[in-house]
Order: sequence, then structure tokens, then C-alpha cells
Amino acid sequence: MSPRHAADPAREERAAVITGLGLTTALGGDVPSTWRALLDGVCGVERVDFEAPEGPAQTYLAAPAAVDPKSVLSSAKAAHCDRSAQFALVAAREAVRDAGFPDASSLAAGGSRVAVVVGVGLGGLTSVLEQNRRLETRGAGRVSPRTIPVMLPNHPAAEVGLMVGAKAGVHAPVSACAAGAEALTQALGMIRGGRADIVVAGGAEAALHPLALAGFARLQALSRRLDDPKG
Repeated sequence: MSPRHAADPAREERAAVITGLGLTTALGGDVPSTWRALLDGVCGVERVDFEAPEGPAQTYLAAPAAVDPKSVLSSAKAAHCDRSAQFALVAAREAVRDAGFPDASSLAAGGSRVAVVVGVGLGGLTSVLEQNRRLETRGAGRVSPRTIPVMLPNHPAAEVGLMVGAKAGVHAPVSACAAGAEALTQALGMIRGGRADIVVAGGAEAALHPLALAGFARLQALSRRLDDPKG
């Protein structure tokens, strides 16, 4: 918005408020447990070992999820989703409840226009690598028919969109570490601009894989304090 428009009283923006929160992190599987751990100074970083096909096992510092999303979602839903989408669904479901809705399907009740914006960095990386392993070791006939949907960056956003019945737009900004923040900004713009009444927004990632960690390590973007990861 230009300064001229910002000062124009005729172009009033709609108010936008955050009514519900949802999290699943290395510190906890929901908002209360994560917040408690933060206040207690808990560190979610730990040593993670991966067996290497050739050479010694590799050890990295990483922050695994405190709660496996497969233990929260139904087995059928978890089996059809990449891990990044599993995290998005768990957090979105908590946010919906925290906002006072009895269930996800009730967001669109009463004619509300519902949208979703979920940002990712790498998206379905682990699913892509797993299906490529199947292709190379077991042949094309063993590749999952859901390979294409789960490898797309908009997969987490699409799954959340289906869960809440979004009809005002389902978007997936892909901007590395800024993806989640960009999603919130885009959601704010949709509310203020009148394009949606409710927007479920946030970020999701699931890149705890030897390839991703090796890449970050080669960039010298990972801590090397293997002897004291929580220090």
C-alpha cells in the first residue's frame, strides 16, 4: 500500500485478530507444552545419528519433534500425508479448537469465507527421497500413487484446506526460513483486503533427513557443539 493510500480515510482496512494458536515443535506437541518448556529453559536440540551407506555414521545437532504426528492423527490420514503435512494438520486442528470452533468443519458454517496459507521451505523432501529409493530398489510398480501430491510444496496447505473446507483460497508461499512469516503476512492481507473472513495460516517443515542435514552442514549452517548440544 502506498503512503497516499495509507493516509486515505476512504480506504479503511478490516480489522484482523488472531483467535487461535496451534503448535507441534521440538519442545512439545501443542501450545501449552511448548510454552511451558520455553519458560523452563528446555532445549529441544540433541544429537541425531544417521547410518551412512558407505563410511562411518554421521552425527548432527537437530531438533526432532517432541510428539510424533502419527500418534495424533488417524492412521489412515497419516499414511496419506507427507510428514510436513502431518505437522500442519496437527497444529491447524489445535488452532481451530483454540479459536473456539468445535471442529474443523465448522469454520465455514454461517457462510464464512475460509482460506488457508501454509508456508514451507523444502516441503515433501522425505517423501520424494523415500519414493526414489523404492524406484531404485523395487521398481516403478512399487512407487506410491500419491507420490506427486505429497511431493508438491502446497501439499500441507492442501491438506489443511480440505480439513477446514477452505473455499476462499489455499496458498503455499515457498521462501525458505521466511515461509511461515510470509504466510502470516499473506493471511493478514487477505483479511484486511476482504478476500476472506477466516484464514488458517502458519508454516510446516519436516526435513530431518541425512541429505538435508548434510547439506546444511556443508553450508556450515549447523552447530558443531556435538559434545554439548544443549549448552
